[in-house]
Amino acid sequence: MRLLNLYTLQFQEFYGEDDTPHYAILSHRWTKHEVSHREFVDGCNQRSAGYKKILDFCVFARSHPTKIWPRRFDVDAIPDDVSLQWGWLDMICIDKTSSQELSESINSMFAWYRQAAVCYAFLADVPALHEGEAAVTTAFVGSEWFERGW
Repeated sequence: MRLLNLYTLQFQEFYGEDDTPHYAILSHRWTKHEVSHREFVDGCNQRSAGYKKILDFCVFARSHPTKIWPRRFDVDAIPDDVSLQWGWLDMICIDKTSSQELSESINSMFAWYRQAAVCYAFLADVPALHEGEAAVTTAFVGSEWFERGW
């Protein structure tokens, strides 16, 4: 599994559940302005909406501590909030130019979502709260994100 360091924006490979650190994951709808793994590594399209989405996810994930539950649940162990260092975003953590990596990633994605410490959903078509609660509620209920193939 390739994860993105939320602070350095560098990738690191992890092998196996015991080797993989806790991470945040981003659920979103793809747009025509997404940045690929290669483009991100090469520093391309840094002014695109897709690149901004990546940076915003990193800032949000590292600035919102989350509870890290033990992998084996223990009701007596209520964890403290922890700031995460790693994140996973499908558009840049999967090198889609490799058909083998793409196939393996698609087959592993359910587990990766399940094993994430926290999952943030990015709803590009929902305005900020300052636009008014009614407008936000209406946009939220009709968001394209809910039409994903879960």
